[in-house]
Amino acid sequence: MPQAPLIPALSALETRAKHHIESFHIPNCFPAIEAATRSFAPVVKMSSLPSPQYKSPYGPKYFYQTHVSGITTRAFIRGGLNAGFFGGVALGALIFYASGIPRIQKDIFLNVPVIGRYYPVKEVHPADNPF
Repeated sequence: MPQAPLIPALSALETRAKHHIESFHIPNCFPAIEAATRSFAPVVKMSSLPSPQYKSPYGPKYFYQTHVSGITTRAFIRGGLNAGFFGGVALGALIFYASGIPRIQKDIFLNVPVIGRYYPVKEVHPADNPF
């Protein structure tokens, strides 16, 4: 009657090795060596209850860092601040480049309280009005 292996991982490893050999149809040329190596299985003494390891109160306090899909809180805040700064610069550039367009002056800039006073409503003389 065959004995159960001392280490379950070895039996799985042996099964995988046999499957690998059988899948490539390599004949076993050395059956005596295979039998000899199988008899020398390592002996591992397992205790019933592992003893807890000593943890120094002065050592580092390890913990799992919280994340969402690998993005930590610190990385999220840094990315948000960078995106905010780039968005502010882009908004300033848009205001600067579009400030000369009359339609944007009338529809957008006059409705903004801070910059609306810099764009007064220009009255068109009735003689210049094509309608």
